[in-house]
Amino acid sequence: MRSFRLVIASLALVAVVGCGEADVVSRSEVEKQTQAGLTKSVGQEAPPAKCPKSLKAEVGATTRCTMDFPENKRLGITVKVVEVNGDRVQFDIEADQQLTEIE
Repeated sequence: MRSFRLVIASLALVAVVGCGEADVVSRSEVEKQTQAGLTKSVGQEAPPAKCPKSLKAEVGATTRCTMDFPENKRLGITVKVVEVNGDRVQFDIEADQQLTEIE
């Protein structure tokens, strides 16, 4: 089994506001950017991110996402909007310091 070294990540990512809903980054785009950011941070493929909803394109808006790992472990991730410039939204992702058990 390939190990996934946990690195606490705080990354700035940029997404484009979708045209389907005004002033939100779609859930699928938040998930895609979160996975890509953590993959880049640790240097190996991160599991898919799961987020509960779209992210409002307003500074300070947050959502909590998760990634599930082998052996019933889960990583919590906070995604927070830090800048909005037209249709471009910059957000930080920060991984929790520890994996938790999946119940």
